[in-house]
Amino acid sequence: MSWWSSLIKSRDVNTHLRDARHAHNLFTQYGHLFSPKTKFLYHVVFEPTDDVDFSTNTRLFNKQIGVLVKSADLPGFRSSIENKQQYNRKKNMQTRVDYQDVRIVLHDDNLGATRSMLEEYYRFYFQDGNHSISSSTSTTDGSFNPRDKYSQLTPNYGLNNFYKNPFFSNIKIYQLSLQNWFSYTLINPLLSAWDHGGVESSDGSGMNENTITVAYESVLYNNGIVGEFNEPVGFTDPETGYDNTLSPLTTEVRPNENYIVPILNKITESVFNFDLPMGSNNVRPVPTTTSRQLQDTATTPRTSSTIPGYFLPTRDTFNPGIPDVFLKPGVVKGDPETTLQRLKDNPTAYNSFLAKVFNTGTIEGVSYEDFLLLPPEQKATILSNLDTLILNGDYKLFTFMKAALEET
Repeated sequence: MSWWSSLIKSRDVNTHLRDARHAHNLFTQYGHLFSPKTKFLYHVVFEPTDDVDFSTNTRLFNKQIGVLVKSADLPGFRSSIENKQQYNRKKNMQTRVDYQDVRIVLHDDNLGATRSMLEEYYRFYFQDGNHSISSSTSTTDGSFNPRDKYSQLTPNYGLNNFYKNPFFSNIKIYQLSLQNWFSYTLINPLLSAWDHGGVESSDGSGMNENTITVAYESVLYNNGIVGEFNEPVGFTDPETGYDNTLSPLTTEVRPNENYIVPILNKITESVFNFDLPMGSNNVRPVPTTTSRQLQDTATTPRTSSTIPGYFLPTRDTFNPGIPDVFLKPGVVKGDPETTLQRLKDNPTAYNSFLAKVFNTGTIEGVSYEDFLLLPPEQKATILSNLDTLILNGDYKLFTFMKAALEET
């Protein structure tokens, strides 16, 4: 070391420490345009199709579910390449592209909103979850009786979901940076796997989470300025709970000092408005009122007696002025049993359904007018046969039921 010290001399005795000049030149001098994006600035939107009822929890808590995403993979691609011979020259050719599954982890919130979304997805596609339990060995409709070989009625199982559209139309993942957003839209996503975490008595500090693995058909790229054209969707809406208070911090960089020509066509001069407080010019105004005011579900933290410094949320039962937020019961309005019961609870819709059934020749030789003139015993027999056809999965009758309910 002393040998090198004799050769190395300082050219400026007043300079003892410099910054990382290369990092500064690349990352900071252009207003952090080339600095890496941070991982924790993101926004996720789950977009259901019209077949998902507007009274479901997936719809009612859609915005909250999006911000309860703990982590999410961005899409990945794998291209298949074949090596061909071109007059002894090696030539690589692309033959297909595969989209790698995306893994999304959601907090298992105390209200159960993310769990409810997965429950409704399960009930939407698979009839197994739409049967009701009456004991440990059977169900009210006999769907899981241990001995059902000779049952008169065979319930629906598996993928008899009676829907034309999928559950999700897309899932959009936004990256946020310098008041700009960059989105990846997963088209026609299906869950290839989902699980609800686990429980463990020895874990006093861990938080439970719901995990989904998403397969999709394509990816759409997009980017823009936060707040323009209501993008990102739902971002900073009251339901998401974002802190919309403007930062008091600013910079001395002036808006006219544009250091470089933007590389991407969609990066505009607004990214150089560094003298404005963050969000003051490019974020849309936050609405002061909302049609659906959310209430706190947990107030008055209680100190745990076993975990120092850890707080357990509890409801304030002594404050009647704080209403509760409740999840809807776990029923999907798309299975034959539930739809038939809804139909019978609505006499107007039920009569409309019967008119469609008889006037389209479903019961051969019997019109709706003929049916109304039949004796009660014959009417009961015909209606019982209709119920059996519906519960056995007659899609035509199921369509008639949904149409009658939508008309009333």
